[in-house]
Amino acid sequence: MSLRLLKFISVAVLFICLAPGISADSAVRQVKIGFFEGGEYPLHEVLREAFRNELTGLLPENYEAVFIPGGFKSAGWIRKTCRAMAEELVNLKELDMVVAIGP
Repeated sequence: MSLRLLKFISVAVLFICLAPGISADSAVRQVKIGFFEGGEYPLHEVLREAFRNELTGLLPENYEAVFIPGGFKSAGWIRKTCRAMAEELVNLKELDMVVAIGP
C-alpha cells in the first residue's frame, strides 16, 4: 500500500470519527424534567413557574429545559400515594431530573 493511500485513509478515518462529535456540540440538548408535589397548594404553581424560569436562565445556551406532560404527579396529600407517585417519577427513564415542590 502506498504512503499516499495510507495518509488518505488515515485522514478519512479521522474525519469519520470526529464528525459526529463536532455536530453534537452544536445540537441543542434537552434536559427532561418532572415535577412532584405532595398535594395541591396555592403557591405550588408559582413555585413551579419560578423554578422553570430560573433553570432556563441557568442552563448553557446549547441546553433546553423540557417539561414533559407525563412528568407531573400530585398525590393529594396521602402519604402512601406520595411515596408511590414519587417512585413512579423516579423510575421514568425519559426524565433527567425530578423536582419535588411543596411544604
